Amino acid sequence: MGKRILVQRKGRGGSNFRSPKWIKVGEAKYSIPQKIEYESKITGVVEELLHDPGRGCPLALLKFEDGSKELIVAPEGIYVGKIIAKGALAEIDTGNILPIGNIPEGTTICNVELRPGDG
Repeated sequence: MGKRILVQRKGRGGSNFRSPKWIKVGEAKYSIPQKIEYESKITGVVEELLHDPGRGCPLALLKFEDGSKELIVAPEGIYVGKIIAKGALAEIDTGNILPIGNIPEGTTICNVELRPGDG
């Protein structure tokens, strides 16, 4: 009688093949847009790039001028100290957060969903 192959063992979801939930950094998601973001922009800075053991990509901790903090999946080309703009009037640049209607056609984008897994 043969052994089960690795893919079959992973499919059972045993403790060896699950990511540890208790050591996650936090939920990576966008905050609900405020009224000011529809009319202008809010600037912030990348405070820290974090490694999350449950993910294959780093997370970026953003601190905005109004004092709010946000944890997002870090796009390629972002670095600590980079100025990030968020809102309808934000310019097209790596890491900036814009409404989908304000992004010109042909622009490279990432993290399109407001809620992860939303489609």
